[in-house]
Order: sequence, then C-alpha cells, then structure tokens
Amino acid sequence: MKILFVSPCADEMRDGSAMLLIRKLAGMIPECRKGCSSEILDLSSVTAGKVSLDEMLKITEGIKPLSQFDIVHAFSIVPFVFRGLFPRLMISSFDVETVDDKFSPFIPENDEPGYARHDISSLDATAVCELYPEVYNNRKEFDERPWGWWKSLVLSKNYKVKQIYVAPEAKLSLQTHKFRSEIWIISQGNGWVTAGDRRMTAEKGSVFNIGRGEVHRAEGGEGGLYIIELQIGDYLGEDDIIRLEDIYGRK
Repeated sequence: MKILFVSPCADEMRDGSAMLLIRKLAGMIPECRKGCSSEILDLSSVTAGKVSLDEMLKITEGIKPLSQFDIVHAFSIVPFVFRGLFPRLMISSFDVETVDDKFSPFIPENDEPGYARHDISSLDATAVCELYPEVYNNRKEFDERPWGWWKSLVLSKNYKVKQIYVAPEAKLSLQTHKFRSEIWIISQGNGWVTAGDRRMTAEKGSVFNIGRGEVHRAEGGEGGLYIIELQIGDYLGEDDIIRLEDIYGRK
C-alpha cells in the first residue's frame, strides 16, 4: 500500500506542527506495516487560494504517476479542488469547519465513497498504521477485479450499496461473508446466480436474497451481468470474503 501525504499550503499553516506530523508519519509507515510506503507532496510554497492547475501539474511532476498511490492523506484543501489529478480514495485531516466558504463546495460528505475524515493528531503510531487498511477496505469507491469491476454508490454505518459488473463468461469466487447479508438486484444483462445449493438464471429484474454465511456466486452470460448489491451488516469491509473456490487462483 502506498500513501501520499499532502502538506498544507502556506495560507493553511497555523504553525509548523502539521509538517512535523507529516514527516513523522511518512518516516514511520514503512516500519509500522510491511509492504507500505509513503511520499510527501509539499505544498508549503504555494497559496491554496491562488494555486493554478499549471502550478499543480509542475509540483506533482516529480511523483507521477499519481495513480500509483492507494490513498491520498490530505492536510490541505488543494487535492479536493483538483480532484481529477489525484486517486479517488482520500483522507482529510484538516478542520472542515474552518475552511473558507469558497472552498466548502469541494469537500464531500463524510459518507461519500472514496472519502474519509480523520483527526489523527491524538493517535499513536500503531493506530495510524491501522487506519489506512481500514479506510482502504471500507471506503474505496471503485475497484477492478479479474471478473469485471465494482463501484460503491452509497456508504452508511450499517449498509452499503454497490454496482457490480461481471463480464461475459467470468465468475465471482464461490464465497461467503461472516458479517453481512446481501440483496442482489439484476439491473441489466444476463447470467447465473448461485445461492446455497441452487444455481439460478439471472436476468433484468431478478432479485436474490443472500443470507449471512450463505454460499453464493454470480456468473456473467453473453451480455455480461450488472448487479445492484445492498449489503446489510455490522461490518461491510471488502476483506469480509471467505473464498471457497476461485477460477483466478485467489485465496
């Protein structure tokens, strides 16, 4: 997992504490979690209210491609203003309530997919290291899979709504979940759905109720299969998947 820390701009700094915290975090991430790395995008030389797109393109030139990062941890409003330049999974660690009114429209709601808000100033190193995989597993907006892709549409405490596309002749793993049940509504295409010991034809308008712990799978027909998935449970992370069989060799 790669984390990009974005420093405050000159007009967003009250003192040097934010930069000290960012440098400390960037240094401890590789030590805290195996396979994690980080870089810093230093915006301390520019003004948030005046920085242009051309300036941002020059500033980010040295760390491209930005798509290499799994999470952007922003201590500045700038990544939200230039959202198109940055990966979609972002954490803000600045005081949203004190942001200038002209920037407020750029700040997403806290339940929006691809976004999380965390004040980490009082967290220790272990807690911060645990934060990133938690955000990655719970707040991601979009992901490509060997069988197609999924997109998160709505995030809430106890439910999540996703759109899933299963490509022709592709299959999800045969799987179960410990913490959630699911309702699958077929919105487009055709294919098959396995639930328990039944393999059923799936077509537009079909609805499948999948209980917590029930074995299930979706398969794409010749037109592919589009599913609206409602997840209900106390934990809705992407790591709550127990794969029993997978044609792509995933565990």
